[in-house]
Amino acid sequence: PWFWGRQAFLSGPEGVTMAYAGVERKRIIMPRRACLLCGPQQENTVLTKSPKALRPLRAQGGFIFFILAAIVLVVACVAVWFLFAIVPNVPSIGAVTDYKPKIPLRIYTADNVLIGEFGEEHRDFMPIEQIPPMMKNAVLAIEDARFYEHKGIDWMGAARAVKSNVTGGFGSGGASTITMQVARNFFLSKEKVLSRKLNEVVLAYKIEDALTKDQILELYMNQIFLGQRSYGFASAARSYFSKKLDQLSIAETAMLAGLPQNPSRHNPAVNPKRAKLR
Repeated sequence: PWFWGRQAFLSGPEGVTMAYAGVERKRIIMPRRACLLCGPQQENTVLTKSPKALRPLRAQGGFIFFILAAIVLVVACVAVWFLFAIVPNVPSIGAVTDYKPKIPLRIYTADNVLIGEFGEEHRDFMPIEQIPPMMKNAVLAIEDARFYEHKGIDWMGAARAVKSNVTGGFGSGGASTITMQVARNFFLSKEKVLSRKLNEVVLAYKIEDALTKDQILELYMNQIFLGQRSYGFASAARSYFSKKLDQLSIAETAMLAGLPQNPSRHNPAVNPKRAKLR
């Protein structure tokens, strides 16, 4: 061998191998005589790490593999729980495919003036074709702007809700589409638990498969509770403003569209300031 500073050159039958500061450099394939005369050609050498240098990388790779395996296991457990605990308990959607709204008993005078209304739910059923476009657009803008684009679940809104729930706690943010609200109003409670939300998701997909978008919107706009014992926007317009839907101003339409989130808090008859802010 020859030694030059901290570098060691080991001669062999095929050429020269150089070791430097714990890093082994692979053998240079060139004539031995030329190597000795010209010196080591650094540009033709390849650095390989020593076994000691590889140990941290191996440990890091093992940790990443453990994390990925744990994630896969958690996802598999959630999927099994969902299939065996949630899906079998999802109710039938017959109530929405064969919708029969509750209409109260109304008493009119001989000249067609309403003098009495009896029933738990005050509702004026209105087909979707007769609902003014301004009312429909106001509701969609505030409740589900991508209603005609998604298939029951707005995953962009769901991602925002997940971020809100992580930072502010479960239930601090929601991403319920109009289809999911129809499922909740007909079949579920408003309890903020994971199992109810998963039921909403399954029901939303089933409703989207069974009905058109206009049929779903018609159900929503006639079934939703809006305070003052009023169900549906036509009944709410009569209760709050003594008008038909097509007689409402833009401000009145906007006020009704803001009611579904919290009818008691944003009720214009009880809390006009909050209703205006909404």
